[in-house]
Amino acid sequence: EIHSLKDFLLRIFVDYTHPVFPWLSFFCLGIVIGRNLEMVKRRRQTILLCCFAVIVICYSCTAILDNFDLRTNEVVYWATSLQPFNRSLLYTLSTAAIAVIAFLVISQLSEKYQHKKLVTHLQRSGQLTLSLYLLHVLAFYIFVRWSHLISSSGLDTALIFATGFWVIAIPLLRGGNIISDKDQPSVCTVLSAADLTRSSRRQLTV
Repeated sequence: EIHSLKDFLLRIFVDYTHPVFPWLSFFCLGIVIGRNLEMVKRRRQTILLCCFAVIVICYSCTAILDNFDLRTNEVVYWATSLQPFNRSLLYTLSTAAIAVIAFLVISQLSEKYQHKKLVTHLQRSGQLTLSLYLLHVLAFYIFVRWSHLISSSGLDTALIFATGFWVIAIPLLRGGNIISDKDQPSVCTVLSAADLTRSSRRQLTV
């Protein structure tokens, strides 16, 4: 529950589940990719190497800081933590890099098998990504927060719930003739990959 204006502002910008920071950076990253798809295709390997380099650097820095016990300073800890809800610089960089890698791999596979029925179905579903991303918030509150029909018991429960949501929501939205925006697939692929990365890290640290 929100107790004050300060609490409300903190939840919007830096706290709670999806605050503006760092999620705005993932959103902007998806927009940049969406508006430069041809360049991204041409430099796919270079971008992949850069993303892997960022991940290695982030985890190497974390290992060094932990090994030499350099996290005693609170500022250093909050700036370098890889914990999802700390929203540090290293967490944002590593998660963004993983999300971009996921986007590039999915894009390459969809181009290679573009004439397959499964890919065609997923392509049409991808035109609804922004609608699906927004609708999943409502589904989460209905089944998890308000009715408590589903409990937060682990990553397996989250994946089963997500799969069931997709199976129901995609035909529902497609039947409603929802119109997509050209930036939606890239934006929401990055957002969804970042969200899945955060959920996986959280489960691994529990």
